[in-house]
Amino acid sequence: MKSEPGLSWIRTLWPFGVGVFGWFTGILGAVCGWLARNFLGKSILEFVKVRQEIQKELTYLSNVDLPSSQTFCEGTAADYEEEVRIFAEARGKVRRLGSKLSALNTSFYRPLSYLLRILGYKIDDAAKNLLRLSAEFEDDDRALSLYQIEVALRLPHSDKKLAKSIIEHRERRLEEAAQSRKTETDQSS
Repeated sequence: MKSEPGLSWIRTLWPFGVGVFGWFTGILGAVCGWLARNFLGKSILEFVKVRQEIQKELTYLSNVDLPSSQTFCEGTAADYEEEVRIFAEARGKVRRLGSKLSALNTSFYRPLSYLLRILGYKIDDAAKNLLRLSAEFEDDDRALSLYQIEVALRLPHSDKKLAKSIIEHRERRLEEAAQSRKTETDQSS
């Protein structure tokens, strides 16, 4: 068999070319892997850790309530001070988690923020509601903030029915207030 005169150089250099090409693609793959691990992998891992920490703390702190007036009136001063201390620690933990999530969100790279948003995570909303939860004293507001955190981070919902009923009740109150303002405006005209 006679080979074509113009292609004989390919057979001569083929083993060398495959080796160089394989070496080059290996280095390129290593560089791409390093970049993916350092820029995306670490950020995703950090987000997963913070999300787990938030879920753990919210579950642990779910039964921490405001210091009760009953303890203040009927209990000892030490009992009331203990309730105040426990509530203050819980508020501090929730606030730290909110600021940690907010700082993590600002340090993400744009593609990762978009990816998490596409996956259904609303990190800004979760951070804002964690900070709001640390400042809330009314039970309905605290339950609603907790529910909104769970929705934003796609966590299991602790009391979905309660949150939905609070939302519906507030929407009815807003509609009633708008109706009363409208009737007052119509009557004054």
